[in-house]
Amino acid sequence: MKRTWTIIGVSDVPSSFKWYQSLFGQPKTPPGHEYFGQILDTDGTVLLCLHQWGAHDHPSLMSPDEATPGNGLLLFFRVDDYDEALTRARALVTRLEEEPHVNPNTRTKEFSLRDLDGYYVTISALPPPPRRALPPPVGRARASLLDEPRRSVTRQWTPLVFPGRRFRSGTEEGTSSRHAPGRRASRKPKHSNQGVLTARSRRILRHDQRASPAPAKRTRDAAA
Repeated sequence: MKRTWTIIGVSDVPSSFKWYQSLFGQPKTPPGHEYFGQILDTDGTVLLCLHQWGAHDHPSLMSPDEATPGNGLLLFFRVDDYDEALTRARALVTRLEEEPHVNPNTRTKEFSLRDLDGYYVTISALPPPPRRALPPPVGRARASLLDEPRRSVTRQWTPLVFPGRRFRSGTEEGTSSRHAPGRRASRKPKHSNQGVLTARSRRILRHDQRASPAPAKRTRDAAA
């Protein structure tokens, strides 16, 4: 992880510190030192460091007379409250260096101004966060029964399943393997528990009974 601390030389650290806090809409707090202060974002990120000219022996921060302040430097800040920042900036300076416009390269709105020491400051609008695409709907949404009061509710009973045949479990031998080899087993009649109704009678015979033939009908001559 890497962070950049941009340090600029200023004539009056407390005054510049207050100016940048006003530009960013931050609460007014004093700098950490009379010669040094840090402008922090809400999450603690260092936005800008202000250093008193000649306070230490830094070669590039010795005196503003050696070069024009801001030469070769552009302070570029991106904010998520662009319109509010523009209102605050107009209250800090008599005129803007660049009026609000759309940058053709970044395609975002921005404006520019100069701070108390003449540094060129550009404020640019952050693009809105991309919207998350919702997943496509799968199938057709079914309405709740409460939303359809006119629709009758039908009960669905679980169908009863009766087994048509019972199977033996395990590796039990079948009936055909119980008979001795070469000997044909006698087959029982299919409907052994049912009787047969004989013709012109009310008797029911079993499978092992036979119906006796009916006596012959007497003729008129025999009767005479």
